[in-house]
Amino acid sequence: TWGPGDLAGLAVLRRGGGTDIWQVASPWPPPTGASAAAAQRVSRAEFLDGFTSLVAVGQTSAAGVFEVGLYDIAVAPPQLLGVRAEHTGLVTDVCALSTATFMSASLDASLLLWDLRVGDGRPAARAGRGSATSAGFSSVAALAETLLLSGTIGGELALFDARALARPLALLPAVEGAIVRARLWVDGGGPVVGAVATSGAGLCSLTLSGSSHGAELRHATRGHVDDELMAEVVPSPRLCYDVAYCIRGGGRGGGGPVVLACGAWGVTQYRSLRKDMTGAS
Repeated sequence: TWGPGDLAGLAVLRRGGGTDIWQVASPWPPPTGASAAAAQRVSRAEFLDGFTSLVAVGQTSAAGVFEVGLYDIAVAPPQLLGVRAEHTGLVTDVCALSTATFMSASLDASLLLWDLRVGDGRPAARAGRGSATSAGFSSVAALAETLLLSGTIGGELALFDARALARPLALLPAVEGAIVRARLWVDGGGPVVGAVATSGAGLCSLTLSGSSHGAELRHATRGHVDDELMAEVVPSPRLCYDVAYCIRGGGRGGGGPVVLACGAWGVTQYRSLRKDMTGAS
């Protein structure tokens, strides 16, 4: 979040006990007199796998250094434990691979793997670009500690294996506009599915197929789409800010997996229909 005086930081919310009510555990800006690490800009934050208090944050320091900050949010205000400062451009995204490893993406066109078990503060590996252009990375998503989906400000999408980052596994179909947010998950017992929030084509879905890592890119639709015809409706250009995959509990509308996306039009809930996504509400 942004703070006063061109400073930014983390606000922490928690939900616990027998209620569904979120409470602010650590506000931003912190109370007067509280010590907090000063950051000029914060992009994205993600918990490391298995942790509820250790968070990796893409940030720009007050001194203008592009870095990833590691925070303990079990204390208030969040405590900065250390930084990883190898990027030369804005750190646009971070994603966790395991309890000790995570990726960071940057507008300097680098995609870095970090391992907290290595104490020298240097990246464990960096992704090669293959035949892709040198457009800056704007998002990265991970699945099962190894499969990575990356996106650039030029709308390029690529798959990487985190164990062998020297070159992409596959270059996927490009989208119109910049990649704002990329997500990956397994659709039940079916294929690997991706969701891509873009600056020009709204929300798009990816269905990955086979060992060749081919992919089918579709625009998410709004309203009812016949399950047999699966007619594709291409929306007019619009900005999609973010997308998330979640499991909805029972109650009104029933349970099961849903996709939530927000953009210039508001918030839309999508459900998966075979190969694409259809807006449900």
